[in-house]
Amino acid sequence: MTLYKNKFSENLLVITFILLFALLSTKYKLQYSEAFRPLYSAGLALSFLSFFWLLVSRKYSRQFVVRIASQPQFFLFLSLIIYMMIVSLHTSYMVDGRQIKDALYFSSWVVIIPLYPLIFSSKRVNPAEIVYLISKATLIFSIFSILMACLIFFNILNIQILGVDFSQSIYLKNRIHGLLGESTALAALIVLSVFSLYYINQYKNKSYKALYLLLLIFIIFTGSRNALVSLIAVYFTSTVIERINLRKMFKAVIYLCLIVTIFVIVFFTTDYLDFIKVVFFDRPDLDLDNKFSRLYIWSTVFQKLSNSSAFEFLFGHGAYELRRVFGAGFNTVLELTYDYGLLATIVYFLVLILSFYTGLKKYKNTGYIFYKYGILLITYGFVFSMFMSYFPTTMFNFSVFSLVFGILITCTPSQMIKTPPKFM
Repeated sequence: MTLYKNKFSENLLVITFILLFALLSTKYKLQYSEAFRPLYSAGLALSFLSFFWLLVSRKYSRQFVVRIASQPQFFLFLSLIIYMMIVSLHTSYMVDGRQIKDALYFSSWVVIIPLYPLIFSSKRVNPAEIVYLISKATLIFSIFSILMACLIFFNILNIQILGVDFSQSIYLKNRIHGLLGESTALAALIVLSVFSLYYINQYKNKSYKALYLLLLIFIIFTGSRNALVSLIAVYFTSTVIERINLRKMFKAVIYLCLIVTIFVIVFFTTDYLDFIKVVFFDRPDLDLDNKFSRLYIWSTVFQKLSNSSAFEFLFGHGAYELRRVFGAGFNTVLELTYDYGLLATIVYFLVLILSFYTGLKKYKNTGYIFYKYGILLITYGFVFSMFMSYFPTTMFNFSVFSLVFGILITCTPSQMIKTPPKFM
């Protein structure tokens, strides 16, 4: 299928988003200092300038944004972002820091970058086709990132950017991360590429089982447990949406048992069993006395919330206060509640519930895989954020991109989707 006048324009769009993802996600964690993001500003500039150029030059892009903005879930989402900006402004007067700057970074990228792909739509190129191209770009970039991660992990390739050597991080010696700098960040990208492959599979009505297996293997090598939990949650959601297709469930169980059997045989007949223990379980997560443990942080946050005043509980302790105390929250819901209050958390859940419901209703009414894909992205983004809090952070990441992109997909009116492929 050629979406534009020629194949060159279609490929150019894919290459543009591969470049954008590379600029935004390249990162290296320097020892005893902040993460080094040499290309991030260039990525923001590219996305912002292109976004506003499209709005200025194309009437259809402006109409599309207006149609999206008129949807209740997007209005609630923008209200939440504005409220977080107001809290950041108030906090900056009370506590020294960069709350305003961080809030501006976050609010701008979290709205513009997920919306940017969709405004390429036109009367001739519908959003479902644009999502197909973005899915291709995500899958290609994921495969490239996996290759770079393997080359860096085995010290085969020496990569330097602005004088910094992108070698295997001393903090993640046993887990692949590549140019994304963190194993969790790479896992978030690979999981998104799994869903991108699913969309491509449905769009083209082809099977890519070998590629699915390859992506799953490299998710395991990232050591990201919340990536695996997210995959299971999304598969369960997809099954429920399709009213539990027993045939597909049986096939999935067979494939799962086969994969587990292969891994068990490999791990017990080689030295890789110790590797799996190190990658997945050699962490302080279950130690309630370790300040780096998720359980310790969660229990401490619950305790602080229980000791909060009524005003603090409803409106929060201040922007980025949880990160100032713990460095990270590891749970978006807890972080939102602590920093911005229960009211903000309620709005956050309303956005997700309304988006999920709207997407499900549109999917059931039209059968368009476009809307089911949005539901799966929302589920993935929410579940992933329950174990690694990325939502209030300033920098781009693929889990929040997926979450907001899914919300925007459910906001897209079905009249704008011109005969896309249906679920097979």
